[in-house]
Formats: sequence, structure tokens, C-alpha cells
Amino acid sequence: MYKFYETIRDFGDDIMSTISHLHDVTLFAPSNEALNEPNVKQMLQDKNRMKEILKLHYVKERLTLDKIKDKSVSQVSQFFSL
Repeated sequence: MYKFYETIRDFGDDIMSTISHLHDVTLFAPSNEALNEPNVKQMLQDKNRMKEILKLHYVKERLTLDKIKDKSVSQVSQFFSL
């Protein structure tokens, strides 16, 4: 999780200011190992792309683990029923 914090610190200054003012927020942080993957390291070279990717790692809602699991299952079910 430390590397995700570093990534936000280095690329997501606008994201830090946004989420610090939110009352309810959920962050989806990749593992340190995931951020060490070669293709991820390559993406880290593109500051604009990283800013866009970081925007996908938070929602303006406090989600419990049960709620995340329920949403994940329902989205997978919807995908397979299409």
C-alpha cells in the first residue's frame, strides 16, 4: 500500500485534495507487488495517464466489504447474462 500512497503523492495531487475534502470515500489500492510489475512501471512514466488511472481507484462513497462483494457479484452476473 505504501507504493500506492507514493504514486498518489507523485501524480495525483489533485486527487489528494479531492479525497481529503470528501466525507465518505473508498480507495481501491493495488498491492506493492502489482505496482512493481514491468508494464505498470512503464505506465508510471506517463504522468497524464497515471492521473487518469488514479481517478479509477476511488469512489465518493464509503463502501463496506460486503457491499463491494455484492456489487462485484451482481456485475459479473450481469455480464454473463448479456
